[in-house]
Amino acid sequence: MLEGSFKRHAKLAVPSYAILIVLIVIALFFSEYFRTMSNYYSIINQCAALVIIALGETLVILGGGIDLSVGNALALTTCILATYQERYGFGTMLILVLLLGGLIGLVNGVGVTKLGIPPMIMTMSTQFICRGISLIIRPTAGGSIPSGVYKLFDIAFGPISMMLLAVIMAVVIMFWLIHLNRFGRNVYAAGGNQTAAAQSGINVSRTVIMTYVFSSIFAVYGGIITTIRMSSGDALAGDTYALDAITAVVVGGTLMDGGIGGVAGTVAGAVLIAMIPNFLNLLGLNPMYRYLLKGILLIVALGVKVKKRR
Repeated sequence: MLEGSFKRHAKLAVPSYAILIVLIVIALFFSEYFRTMSNYYSIINQCAALVIIALGETLVILGGGIDLSVGNALALTTCILATYQERYGFGTMLILVLLLGGLIGLVNGVGVTKLGIPPMIMTMSTQFICRGISLIIRPTAGGSIPSGVYKLFDIAFGPISMMLLAVIMAVVIMFWLIHLNRFGRNVYAAGGNQTAAAQSGINVSRTVIMTYVFSSIFAVYGGIITTIRMSSGDALAGDTYALDAITAVVVGGTLMDGGIGGVAGTVAGAVLIAMIPNFLNLLGLNPMYRYLLKGILLIVALGVKVKKRR
């Protein structure tokens, strides 16, 4: 059984898929390069981290919260991996950063539920902490990863690349968490009405805390992917990811109030946001227009939802 009325939430994703398809058709018509496998792989690489981070953000927003720390958690991951993997081993550092992601999420969740700190303020605080640690570790971009890991992610079988498989794995995990698991039902209930959820026997605090834990772990996962793609660490690597992830979630049909939305729309929204610079470049337009387009998409998405709820 699909939790959270998946079919209903899939319908909310239709507009984002429609816009994405229209833009792809336009790009195919106006640019021969867009049709090449080289550009296809480039798009996958550009979309990968944002899709993964936006999936985690979806869980938090569905639960009625927001997570501004995801971008800096990603950047901190790149700095730690690229700086210390040679000394302690890449596998060991992978485990360490994933545990660190869980810790960041736990701090966010406890701050929101137990201390009563507003989600925006709490996650902004951890955002600053992650940024500070990142800059201490790597004041400038640098470091490295094992060449074997980098080469592994260069492997592709036709349209199926290792980077795409990494994204698919994240989508499958989050789909299971949200739509095929009791935890997902609890998240929808908490996001819809915390009082009613608590009266029905749901441990709201634990549910909300876990949404932040999973969000940070997915941010770290995105950071691992980014480190491999860049083959270095950079404290500024995640500067735009938090707002881009939130935009992707909203454009994909998830309500900022919580309780309504899902994975299907987030994937389309994230791909759409990540591909905007690619579209602009291929059409010969100024890449800086991407900020204008993101703003317009966000206003339209929010405006349509508010209108429907009235």
